[in-house]
Amino acid sequence: MKHESVSTGERICKIVRVTIHELIQNDFEGVMDLFAERAGDPNMTEIAYTPVGQVYRSDILFEVSGCSSELCDYLNDVENQI
Repeated sequence: MKHESVSTGERICKIVRVTIHELIQNDFEGVMDLFAERAGDPNMTEIAYTPVGQVYRSDILFEVSGCSSELCDYLNDVENQI
């Protein structure tokens, strides 16, 4: 399945697909990890998510956004130099 991805300034925004089974099987932190990994940055921070659709009966599409770990590290470095 093709996923949309948009990068706006500090944040990454991507549509990710998660099964209902994965939502049930994982705790909150596990689901956040799934979102981050599928959005392309396993170390993503400040994750926000919204369900945007359903595929078949067992898959849910979420719009996931968060701060890229590389960008957050860079911004922290710049902030510390000021």
